[in-house]
Amino acid sequence: MNSAELRQLIETGVGMVMSTRNADMWPDLCEVVGLHLREDSKMMSVFVSQAHADHSLQNIKSNGAIAVSLSRPCTFEAAQIKGKVVGVRPMTTEEHNQSQAWAERFRKEIQLIGVTNEAAMGLKLQADTTLEVEVENIYLQTPGPRAGTKLELA
Repeated sequence: MNSAELRQLIETGVGMVMSTRNADMWPDLCEVVGLHLREDSKMMSVFVSQAHADHSLQNIKSNGAIAVSLSRPCTFEAAQIKGKVVGVRPMTTEEHNQSQAWAERFRKEIQLIGVTNEAAMGLKLQADTTLEVEVENIYLQTPGPRAGTKLELA
């Protein structure tokens, strides 16, 4: 997978979660409601709902470590992006639009694997917070012999 393929994967409507940890190494997991990987692949914006990411946001305040896992349900293509949160702020209007566009693509994607339209439309989590993340590593996670391979993207 190269940077163009990773960007294409992100744009398909992948499912995304982020994981964080506290000082005692206890993990927390929450849903990501959109992601924007910058052109140079060195920074990304991660969109979350503050109400659903409370524990993760507390963990981020203490250590900043984050991993975002993304997977396309109908092909199992997957990647993991690890980094350090360098900023937390309210979303901009443009970011809201990006998040809503992701949600629509995700609903269409899960319908391809048999989720009914009614169930897909029930996924209405609204993001309100942007995490600015300095990307440290990107890994291929698609099942197979290359799973876990570190990707060099530019």
